[in-house]
Amino acid sequence: MIIIQIDKKIEDLHAIEHDVKTRFPVFQFRYGLAPYDLTDCTVRIYGINSLVNSFFNDLEIINAKQGIAKLQLTDTMLVKGTTKMQFVIMPNAGGQLKTKIFNLINGESLVNSEALEGSDEYKAFEEALKKLDGFDGRLTTVEEEASKNKEGLNTANTKIQSNTSTIEELRRLINEADSKITVLEGLKDSLVVTGTSRKGSEQIKMADGKTWVHEFGIYNTTSGGGVTLDYIKDIRSITATCQATTAQSVAVNDESNNVIRFYHSYSGNLNIRWNAWGYK
Repeated sequence: MIIIQIDKKIEDLHAIEHDVKTRFPVFQFRYGLAPYDLTDCTVRIYGINSLVNSFFNDLEIINAKQGIAKLQLTDTMLVKGTTKMQFVIMPNAGGQLKTKIFNLINGESLVNSEALEGSDEYKAFEEALKKLDGFDGRLTTVEEEASKNKEGLNTANTKIQSNTSTIEELRRLINEADSKITVLEGLKDSLVVTGTSRKGSEQIKMADGKTWVHEFGIYNTTSGGGVTLDYIKDIRSITATCQATTAQSVAVNDESNNVIRFYHSYSGNLNIRWNAWGYK
């Protein structure tokens, strides 16, 4: 368990890039010598990784009276390099209490794989890949049965064709997901016109009948400005970055009625590039 003195410097934490779903550090928040009571509080962490991507996540409160809470490190936090982070304690009655900014230093991994998961934003793609692996295994089983029993060959071929069609559908969904990522990376600063908001969306129909939606845009706004989502009803992940010539930190939060709101320390308007993922 890591002790966090709210009013004192926090030592650097260390992890390895892409170690998702395995690192759950537990923190005890103290003010002076006594634990800080987290009853009726939300504990949230804000941060900026080495790619200058902003994020936030809520901690799971384990023992409110003792000030103990657990954090799941996501792939957005675990980008190689130094991720700057800050805890914010928000009582339900209002107000907030911030810790000092500290560093999460992520070492390099020798495993040559690209992790796609952030908070929950690519869970649908991961599930599709798992189903694809399962269908490949079923194809192998069907082929073995057909070779052992010639009388069942026609039935086995029918099963193979059915499973092949299902695999092709899953591959089509994955290709559409790749295209969606390309659209995200292709947003250009030239789209911004001062005082306006440019918006777009991509939608994918999943095998379970749900529709996975990516809405994105560029918005010129002061701190506290908001954008209403057109399609997403169940928000799973949101990100926002600043397009200013000098780096500015941007925090983004989801509110009721499918509104996402942006917060920054700049005194005027900033061009904010935002992305939201979720279900329709």
